[in-house]
Amino acid sequence: MKVTLAVVIAMLVATSALAQTPTGTILGSVKDAQGAVVPGATVTATNLGTQYSRNTVTDGAVEYALRLLPVGNYKVEVSIPGFKTFTQTGIQL
Repeated sequence: MKVTLAVVIAMLVATSALAQTPTGTILGSVKDAQGAVVPGATVTATNLGTQYSRNTVTDGAVEYALRLLPVGNYKVEVSIPGFKTFTQTGIQL
């Protein structure tokens, strides 16, 4: 039986880097359906227009940050063994 993974995308921020390259940041935290933290979850952001993707793993505070992502429309997937994969689409940077 798989447990549902709840993801809190704390902030979606579109920023301009100092070099004037348009980039954005996706950051947040990962918790299970009961609100318990889930360390070690893999978070992958994929640009739906270019298929460019980056991933990271939640830290001890179950937070993650994917910085300096090229602007575009993104899909974020969160996965960890024993949990159902969480997918969020339509994230604009």
